[in-house]
Amino acid sequence: MMTMKRWCESMRLIILGGSGFVGQAIANAASQRQIAVISISRGGKPKHASCISKKITWVSADVFQPESWAKYVRKGDVVIDAIGIFFQQSRKGITYKRMHYEAANLSAQIAKDQDASCFIYISAAHSIPIFKDYFVWKQRAEKSIQEIMGNVLIFKPSLLYSQHHQYWMAKGILMAKKVPVLRFFFKKINPMEINEFANSLLTKIS
Repeated sequence: MMTMKRWCESMRLIILGGSGFVGQAIANAASQRQIAVISISRGGKPKHASCISKKITWVSADVFQPESWAKYVRKGDVVIDAIGIFFQQSRKGITYKRMHYEAANLSAQIAKDQDASCFIYISAAHSIPIFKDYFVWKQRAEKSIQEIMGNVLIFKPSLLYSQHHQYWMAKGILMAKKVPVLRFFFKKINPMEINEFANSLLTKIS
């Protein structure tokens, strides 16, 4: 029987959007478990990468040019789509539809073609009034990727934060939820520290 240590050492994660907020946290948590990680993002290795490990390979590639990164996906790998944007830049073609839906469909197809063992999609637990379309395209992606690849896991975190990212917003919401008159307005939002989320994801897939 394979021990947990040996299983982790034989596993590989391919993280699309691995240089982003969520992607870096997953990569860091995985490397601490001795899991090999290949991060694929347009920028490659971030200048201030929080992940300093020989277990992480940083690849600079455009998700919409699969010929530049599909070769890194091999049979049995776990492919994670951690691509996400908060603000659209329509003039540059950076929209929720393109980054949350089209990128997910393309990535799932590559995962299937390369015989990956699993495709993981980081979705969202709920909508936010000023980012309504953010949630709409996440939901549509959830449905379409499951039609593309059979083995799909979907994680739906609420507000993710760290000490340097959305910290005061998260803390403010947590405090508001303790006040009866305000609790109703924030009942759907459950802030979660980013490293806690990353480790919970890895625990579930292992």
